Amino acid sequence: MRQLAALVFSIILLSLAACGDGSDFSKALRERLQAFVIPSGAAAPTLLRGDYILVDKVAYRDSPPARGDVVVFWVSMVDKEVRPRDKYPKAEKMAFIFRIVGLPGDRVRIQKGDLYINRQPQTLTPIDEPDDLEGQPSQIYRVNGPGQSYKIVRLIEPDSASFDEVTVEPDRYFMMGDNRDRSYDSRFWGTVHRNDIFAKAWVIYFSKEPDTFRFRFSRFLHRIHESDG
Repeated sequence: MRQLAALVFSIILLSLAACGDGSDFSKALRERLQAFVIPSGAAAPTLLRGDYILVDKVAYRDSPPARGDVVVFWVSMVDKEVRPRDKYPKAEKMAFIFRIVGLPGDRVRIQKGDLYINRQPQTLTPIDEPDDLEGQPSQIYRVNGPGQSYKIVRLIEPDSASFDEVTVEPDRYFMMGDNRDRSYDSRFWGTVHRNDIFAKAWVIYFSKEPDTFRFRFSRFLHRIHESDG
């Protein structure tokens, strides 16, 4: 019964946000919320391929993005390669969704796959939770920090290149996927300008196995940010 109620509520919420019924309430929803579907596993285990999410388009109206936020942002596609949107404003744009790990002024470095922010290693706590994404043995970890708590996944035997320290430029953000060893993110194509951050991820309203019609009921109405402190 709870699963059915979650499914019905999700459908009603999405319908109001997408189409509306002419009421002020539905109009407010459309102005604030937008739906996306997750096409890849780069943000796993937080977001899985086949998750349908709602994002909050006004989350940063009065405050800047924070470290640990999962955000939707625009990038440019130049000769089928990803580039920062602000540097190629006339190119075809595409929406990406990753987590902010570096704020303006932060010094970011990756050493053998381990993330360092301002020369301090990110503290990871292993979780006794099996994972075998894409047939490769992996380990899930929990990241805890001020006002944030989330999971990432790492390959047990990664082939992770190091990334020399960079200082994040003013008004720019360093993005990484939670699927750390299988994510095409700021390590490869650069930082994202504040103006290209479109929304903050809010909730998974629906989820199913990507190649079947099997619903993942446990993910229905699941908040993407475990802690918003």
